[in-house]
Amino acid sequence: MAQQRRNELLELSARLGQYSEFNIVDLYDLVSPPDMDVEGHLRMVFQCFLDDSKDQFRDKVFVSAGFFGRREDWKRLRSSWRKCLNHNEIEYFKTSEYKMLEREFAKFKTAAYPPPSGREKATAIRDALLDIPRNFRGIKGIGIVIPVEDYEKVCARPEANDFFPADPYRRALEGVFDSMARSLKTLPGNHAVAYIHDGGSDFDQLRSYYEDYKLLNPRHARCMGEFISLDDKRHPPLQMADAIANYMQGIGLEWVKSRRTVIRDSPFNVHHVGVWTEHFMLSIVKRNLIRLGRSIPKDLQSDEYG
Repeated sequence: MAQQRRNELLELSARLGQYSEFNIVDLYDLVSPPDMDVEGHLRMVFQCFLDDSKDQFRDKVFVSAGFFGRREDWKRLRSSWRKCLNHNEIEYFKTSEYKMLEREFAKFKTAAYPPPSGREKATAIRDALLDIPRNFRGIKGIGIVIPVEDYEKVCARPEANDFFPADPYRRALEGVFDSMARSLKTLPGNHAVAYIHDGGSDFDQLRSYYEDYKLLNPRHARCMGEFISLDDKRHPPLQMADAIANYMQGIGLEWVKSRRTVIRDSPFNVHHVGVWTEHFMLSIVKRNLIRLGRSIPKDLQSDEYG
């Protein structure tokens, strides 16, 4: 039955990726499958749209970030976002295309928009889009930043081999899962969240990370629905996730320079930004060593590591 249900959800995920709007019955099945035996009116359906961002050479920071909110908020935001796109005669927004003035932004690199007017027009469109989330207080941004240098120091320790063997983005993604689950538990009532990621070539791997996390964190798994893919060119919330990931990347790069988190005027409501420092990751290593009954290295025995 479990495999049959998995196949049904994968088929549903593919079908949803073809449309700009969710069918609420389909979405509810994704978040609260029938086999969870949960009364529908007890659950508030949230969606978390995720994206990742890396510095150009992947040698400074890895980021996983996204937005979460209720379906009603997303519906209104989609409408506003599409209205802005249509007004500016572009199909979708993608940060990399905006930066390079290519594809949807290629026309701003033509003779019709000589420098600097082309860049100025593209920036005006980007800023108009990023003004939209400010009007929706129910949609909040979350992000996890992993400095590569700190991560590599932790991975170099033999006792960390069982806990930090994967690429940094996996750990950043798991940090978002953890932050989201903890946030839902602070809200009154019962809640569930569906995670939506853009359908890149690594989606199946990311989905396996999600399933592994749920197995290792059964308490958090109770509020975690499905992990599905959608086409970011068709779905405005994923375009917003792309924007927040790049914003969080900027925060991460600033942290590498100053070793402190600086959140300036944000284009959206920031719920949580976490930086996984060497100290924080070593605390995770220590907790896992204790859980498994293994010896604690002398330099981690201090109470400062939890």
